[in-house]
Amino acid sequence: IDGPVGDPRLRRFELDVVVGFNLESTLAICTLIFGGVLARHPNLDLCFPSGGGAIPFVSGRLAAAAAAPRPWVSDELRSRGALERALRRLWFDTHVHDDGALQLLQRVADPGHLVFGTNFAGWDQDQSKAASPPDTSMLELTVNARRLLRRPHLCVR
Repeated sequence: IDGPVGDPRLRRFELDVVVGFNLESTLAICTLIFGGVLARHPNLDLCFPSGGGAIPFVSGRLAAAAAAPRPWVSDELRSRGALERALRRLWFDTHVHDDGALQLLQRVADPGHLVFGTNFAGWDQDQSKAASPPDTSMLELTVNARRLLRRPHLCVR
C-alpha cells in the first residue's frame, strides 16, 4: 500500500506509511475544525484512524492557536474549551501501538467515541517482535462502534 502522495521526504524509510497517513489525518482534523465544518454540521460523525494521528499530542497547541487573535479563527472557536469540545465530537480508532498513546488519546477524545482499529494486512501486521498492542479492555469499543454506526441493538456472534 502506498502512502499519501506529495512530499518526497516521506518516501525515505517508508515514512509515507509509517507517519504519512497520520499526517493526513492530523491535517484533515485541523481543517475540519478551523474551517468550521463541524460547527456547520453539528450531527456529522467522522471517525479517524490511528487515534487521529498527532492530534492528541498537539491538541494543547491547537487550543492555544484557537484562543489567539487570528483572523481565521471563528468567534465560536475562540471561546474557552471550544477546541476541546470539537475534538471530543470526533471518533477515533484505537490503533495507536502503545499504552501511552492510548492514554493520551483518552484524555483528548471522548472515551465513548473510541472504536477498535486495525491495520489488517498492513505494514505493521506482524507485531510478534514489537511490544504488545495497547490494553483496550477497559473501553466499551463494541458498544461505541454500534453507536457510531447507529446500530445500538446489533447482535454480534
